[in-house]
Amino acid sequence: MFGKIFYPYADIAFFHARDVQMDSLLFSNINPTRLNLLFSMEAEPNAKLSKEIPNNFFNLTLTYRKDSTVWRPYDKFEVIKVNEKDNETFVWSDEQ
Repeated sequence: MFGKIFYPYADIAFFHARDVQMDSLLFSNINPTRLNLLFSMEAEPNAKLSKEIPNNFFNLTLTYRKDSTVWRPYDKFEVIKVNEKDNETFVWSDEQ
């Protein structure tokens, strides 16, 4: 509710993909200068984004995908250094 009060005045609005709820407030406050950012760390089929959202509603994305406006890697793999290979701080076992 708090966010909805300030949405008409915001320069940028962040929306988490699984929590986006489109309602009349969002549709009635179209501001061509506001940035609507979609944030998701899920693959598209798992994000469960509402079908009600117009295709042009979001003009920025922040996701794990490299083609996002802002790329945030989900995780990364690094080569294990020789002095780290037996150290549980650096290398986890399957059980961990």
